[in-house]
Amino acid sequence: MSKAAQTLLEEIHSESLQVLLSSLRPLSGLSEVGHADTFSTGSSAADTSPSSTFRLGNVVEIQGPSATGKSHLVYHLVSHCIIPPEYEARALGGWGKAAIVFDSDNTFSIVRVKQILLKRLESRFATQPHLWTAESRSDIVEKCLDHLHIFKPSSSIQLAATLRNLPTYHTINLPHTDIGVLAVDSINAFYWMDRFTVEHPSSSGKASKATVNPFQHVISSLRAFHAAYRPLILLTSWSIGPNQSSSNGTSDRQQPFLYADPRHQLRSTMSMPSGAITHRVTMSIIPAPQPLTSADPKWPSPQFACSIQKPGHDSVGRFMLQINDGVDCRPPEDQNFLVSVC
Repeated sequence: MSKAAQTLLEEIHSESLQVLLSSLRPLSGLSEVGHADTFSTGSSAADTSPSSTFRLGNVVEIQGPSATGKSHLVYHLVSHCIIPPEYEARALGGWGKAAIVFDSDNTFSIVRVKQILLKRLESRFATQPHLWTAESRSDIVEKCLDHLHIFKPSSSIQLAATLRNLPTYHTINLPHTDIGVLAVDSINAFYWMDRFTVEHPSSSGKASKATVNPFQHVISSLRAFHAAYRPLILLTSWSIGPNQSSSNGTSDRQQPFLYADPRHQLRSTMSMPSGAITHRVTMSIIPAPQPLTSADPKWPSPQFACSIQKPGHDSVGRFMLQINDGVDCRPPEDQNFLVSVC
């Protein structure tokens, strides 16, 4: 590892979620399950895990405007990853693997992740509530959170450097645990910074005819890590400009936002390799049924329409996400395409 790369890596603060949660325990409400989000397909026979749709090796882009539930979907998929397959002979249905989250938007909610974990685990012990004791609850949650590691990069260069050195971090900190999920929320958080670097190369004092977009290093690092470890990669992205949709309600863009407008000189450097995106989730908010006023007795929980499509396929899977009062996940219209997104 070069000295410059080591210096960049050391500048990025990283710690286990268990450490962060421990520091927040004195705050009120964090020990309560409350109305956490849950996943269900409306069928008691449905598998409520993301493994029925997303598998190791998949690269999933979760796209949509700001505040459309993209991060919440990541919370659920990350939770499923870090929940163990079983606990004292009781099946829990998780992967029992480590999850690496790059919180480039600096909005990752520890409270929500814990709520989702507790709610999911509680449902697994519903038929044997006597086993869901304070001791077992604390033990399982601690094991889960020990497998969740969060990085907060402040630039594409830091993100790329951390990705490049993630194998070393894995060997030192998670020698006996596979990485099941690698999430970047969001992948285009540094878009404007990178665009400025490309369009104003002289601002750095090093003018060049062929300025390399910093995001190119992120893509190459993601490709290298994906090829070596084959985790489930989750990339959230927001849209710039009008959101055009096709007749089936999904975005008609054949490429994720990573493929920027060529006029911005970023197209050739902001693209994943052909066929890399295996699933594209498009999310949009569902308008409230009536205007909300301060006189309304209850503020309705936000609801989001979500669709899943495999690039190159016409079939579209659909579900609905509802935050705060729970998540209702409707089965896709085409059952042959996706059985469940949960």
